[in-house]
Amino acid sequence: MHVGFAHSGTTSLQQNLFSRRSDLYFVPNETGEHGGILSAIKYLEESHYNPSLIRDWCVHNVFDKMQQGQRLVISDETIVDQPALYFTPAMMPIKTIAWRLHELFCDCKVLFTIRNQYKQVVSTYNVQKRNSIIEGVKVPPFDTWFKGNFTQDRSLFMRNFDFSHAIQMFENLFGAKNIVILPLEIAEQYGAEIYLKQLSTSLDLSISAEDWENYISRNVSQKRVKLTNTQRNKIASCAAIGNAWIEKKYNIPLSKYNY
Repeated sequence: MHVGFAHSGTTSLQQNLFSRRSDLYFVPNETGEHGGILSAIKYLEESHYNPSLIRDWCVHNVFDKMQQGQRLVISDETIVDQPALYFTPAMMPIKTIAWRLHELFCDCKVLFTIRNQYKQVVSTYNVQKRNSIIEGVKVPPFDTWFKGNFTQDRSLFMRNFDFSHAIQMFENLFGAKNIVILPLEIAEQYGAEIYLKQLSTSLDLSISAEDWENYISRNVSQKRVKLTNTQRNKIASCAAIGNAWIEKKYNIPLSKYNY
């Protein structure tokens, strides 16, 4: 179960690995029966969420369609991150989403792909700006957008500066041994082969030369936004404690990657 975070190489995994493998039954975030299941889990209030209906939906539209020997892969970067849309749907709390997923898919590994928060916030803005052009809505300049997102206790589009919050929600349900954390910087610094081999080891998923030769990174930055020292300090103040927790508990050298 690949649940996020957004802007951390999620599309690359979905398009270049999960959807290409015949041994995987890939459930992406899209319209139709699969999108309907995930949308219900993420967005429906308790008064509208029907667990038995969603369970039946999963049986008929996911489990009954899997072939013998296939492994199920659910990949949706907006499970714990708000979609970068101006008219974005209101998400349920991460704890509620995690509970609903656990009720349906309790025996699984949970993959969190992560990215240096300084780059992640710029990517979030660029994607929202791109999407807003399609929606016909004007997004303010980055400095105004950044400041505005901190006018609330927890903003929509930067709700996960502290990755540890969402990770702990899933860890409490699925167990720490089933949590996998993969920094995008491994691919950026060492290439697709090393990145996918680490993923392979963590998920017990065989990776071939064909997989990494066909792996194309989608995280190509648009016009670069340059963070000010004040903005960098604000991001660091939100992210530092969580990053230190991840580094210590999961033995991932985030400081090496300038987190």
